[in-house]
Amino acid sequence: MKRIEQYGLQWTVSLELDENNKERVFLKQNGLIFSGGFDISLFWGPHIYVNKMYLQENFTKKIPYNLLPQRFFSKELEPLCHQADRTNPLHWYNTLWNGFAFSKKAFKKDRRSDFWKMSLTTAIGSAKEAEHVVYLFIVDYLIARDSHKDVYKMRIYSSNNYPFLYIEDEIYEQLPQIWTIQDLYNINKDDYEPYKKQQEQLWYNIAEARVQHKPVEITVYDKANKPVIYTERIVYGIPLPTIVTQKQQQEEKER
Repeated sequence: MKRIEQYGLQWTVSLELDENNKERVFLKQNGLIFSGGFDISLFWGPHIYVNKMYLQENFTKKIPYNLLPQRFFSKELEPLCHQADRTNPLHWYNTLWNGFAFSKKAFKKDRRSDFWKMSLTTAIGSAKEAEHVVYLFIVDYLIARDSHKDVYKMRIYSSNNYPFLYIEDEIYEQLPQIWTIQDLYNINKDDYEPYKKQQEQLWYNIAEARVQHKPVEITVYDKANKPVIYTERIVYGIPLPTIVTQKQQQEEKER
């Protein structure tokens, strides 16, 4: 178990068995129980991809509620990521952000589109290591695609098992001749930063509720995929998680 401070609150992070007897990451905050898996973002590094919530600590006997995915970012998650199967991508995340440089000349205009393409195998120098760099690129792209947002303006495609990075014209034109991941990020920074905040909005909402001494209210989905409200009830001065229907929640607010 690891205790960390993030988003203005204290959290605990641990690897435990879930209701299917599979190891998952559990994130807890003052009675709130979340679970998900470790992942690494090209731009923001180690995080927990959170998609479930529980009412009680005994996970193996409780059915979770599904949550619209959120990402919990923290540099302090690095040691725990080393325990998961993400060691090489984590190594490459740190390598890329410590000044690993690419040449703009490595890009070639793609004859079939408006994109410019670069062989990642050639740029990295090893097909095996390029796979880990590809992983970092596609984590953010796939999550953005699933949320129906195209904020990255780049793609990864493979040809004969050789991965290529494709970027749009507007990004290519702004890259310096020798560029780093920081340069790539800065070009589209005004789109990336609001998107990241959206991905972690839940944690800001929880922090605000704690400051205002209000119960947390989170929309989750039961096993029938019906929306319900995961909230808290004060019992002997202690906030405990509970589930109410949307109708019950509305009735309480109208009293």
